[in-house]
Amino acid sequence: MRRACPATVSDVGYATVGNLGHIGEALVNGTERAPIGNDLYGAFGRDFATKDGRRVMVAAITARQWKSLLDAIGGHEAMRHFEDVDQPGIGRFMMPGSPLEF
Repeated sequence: MRRACPATVSDVGYATVGNLGHIGEALVNGTERAPIGNDLYGAFGRDFATKDGRRVMVAAITARQWKSLLDAIGGHEAMRHFEDVDQPGIGRFMMPGSPLEF
């Protein structure tokens, strides 16, 4: 009979932070690690500071979410400048399934 190994999201998070060496670094150096952002790789995701000092996470993973984000910020015209960029991951050479496909 198999038993499930109960692991919470916080258990996984602590294990990841420990495996990256962040816990040991804090113990050895005696300081807190500086925030390094909340980027989302493979799609658009970024945290931004608000005027009142809070933070908000914005993510666009699907084509519909990307279009909605551009609608919300009025960014369609600005994105047109990237249509002909010849750099992997941008413009004509997008990764398959990228919400930025033109």
